[in-house]
Amino acid sequence: MSAPNFAPGTPIAGKFTVRALLGYGGASATFRAMSADGREVALKAYAPMIGQRPDLMGQLQQYVAATNSLPADLAAHVLEAGYDQATAAPFTVTEFIPNPSVAQLVARRPMSPDEVSAMLRTLAAVLDAAHSREFFHLGLKPTNLFVDAHSPGNLKVTDFGTILARSVLPTQEGYVVAAPWMAPEQVQGGVPPSAATDVFSAALVAFYALVGRPYWRSCQGAPDLGSWQQEVLSPRVPASARANELGAPLDPGLDPIFARALALDPRERYRSMTEFAASFGGFPSGLGQANTLAIPSNSSAYAVDPGPPGPRGSDLSGGYPSVDALRAGGGFGGGAQAMPPGPDMPPSTQQTHVPLPGGAGQAGGAPRAPGGKAMPIVVGVAAVLLAIGAGTAWYLIGSSDSGATPEATNTASTSTPESPPPAETGAPTEAVATNETPPPTPPDDSAAKPEEPPAEDPATAKVPIKITCMPEACDTITINTKVESGDIQLAPGSYRLGAKRAGFVTHVETIVVEPGKPLEKEITLAAAPRQTTTTTQTPVATPTKQNCGKFLKKCK
Repeated sequence: MSAPNFAPGTPIAGKFTVRALLGYGGASATFRAMSADGREVALKAYAPMIGQRPDLMGQLQQYVAATNSLPADLAAHVLEAGYDQATAAPFTVTEFIPNPSVAQLVARRPMSPDEVSAMLRTLAAVLDAAHSREFFHLGLKPTNLFVDAHSPGNLKVTDFGTILARSVLPTQEGYVVAAPWMAPEQVQGGVPPSAATDVFSAALVAFYALVGRPYWRSCQGAPDLGSWQQEVLSPRVPASARANELGAPLDPGLDPIFARALALDPRERYRSMTEFAASFGGFPSGLGQANTLAIPSNSSAYAVDPGPPGPRGSDLSGGYPSVDALRAGGGFGGGAQAMPPGPDMPPSTQQTHVPLPGGAGQAGGAPRAPGGKAMPIVVGVAAVLLAIGAGTAWYLIGSSDSGATPEATNTASTSTPESPPPAETGAPTEAVATNETPPPTPPDDSAAKPEEPPAEDPATAKVPIKITCMPEACDTITINTKVESGDIQLAPGSYRLGAKRAGFVTHVETIVVEPGKPLEKEITLAAAPRQTTTTTQTPVATPTKQNCGKFLKKCK
């Protein structure tokens, strides 16, 4: 069973009244709601089956505590949480953020490098604070970063903990929303998500803020998930070149900054968000701003529109599955692995008070699903990334524009080339009478010679790659997950190399091909450990004191 779709006017736990549906993503749904004391909030309801999973509910409690330990002016705190008695759906409530999201602001005009730099500095402050607790966002995108339109350095982050439910209700809609902002390790698996994952996503958001379009070719309009999977694992196109493809200017001075932040190997990226923001802030101020509109001064352009709800399938903070789940459902092919589980969150060291809603949703455990039967549990390799911040609920922002600044234009100057000077003519010579027959003029065969092909640019020319496996030859060699056979020729760039041999541990590493330099690589494979059977004695469980009835914990 998916998340409930509450109708306007539905009471939740006796304390909240639904006003409108803002987004629906299968495993979760976000609603605009009003509390009993007249406060406007965002309420995120989860699929009832999540409430039947003690492990997921325990993680939810940890994510809420970790989120609420971050500065309240930088991260949207979870105010209350509980269960809806009628549907058995757990829910969380977050504050209402009146400012526009980055997506809403960029829909009006791109941001300048100075504005993006200010935004990244604030984003670094909140993310590095989270990363110091081994707490990663893993779902950054333009719709969950809210900025002050007049001062983008005033930013608030929502939707922490999007990797909450790893095996419940994979939805294609949620994956389509998340794909343009995900890092390669979230697609491939094998490498646990880390601070570098958030750096990668933040760089994609920064490119979007400057250009007004996503970085990936496959994500212009409705994402082509098959092409996107190949593109995200391929060498990067320079950011300025990609912006030029999209018809937007971007100073090439930013290329090395984006190249490092978007590196395929997480170890090659910036070590922290602060380091990334500092590199971006070191970019010369003022470059690339001639084609950027000024910030409109009319703050009413971002007033909340109480109009119709958003379309189904547009839950901008909802869950999204692993690549395997989509491949099984025809989303796209390829050999991508399931997304690895998120890090175990330690309990917050700071005291946080999250009161339970009173009334129908009061503590005492999650109610059973209607009909008296427990909800089915979907268990598999598909990972659903559920956002709990629910901040992206506020995407229905008015787009009226009064007094917009006209777009700056570029003036192209042309010059008339000078006419070439006339060819010099030799002085006339006197004719000399002679009886000798002049020698025949040799034929001009220059036209018959074929034109030589232009020399290949050594900066982009492919070079031979030789891979040798020890102590035995490899069964397969892969480059960016593609099986290679015969001679390998690669253009300069960064590639993911894989080497497999039966009886040995699969070797994976990143190689860098330099212009004009053939690469020879010798890989020493490690023998796979032999499986041994050991007998262990199961310890006798000791009775523990029951601690239930608290935040999102059921009593049995």
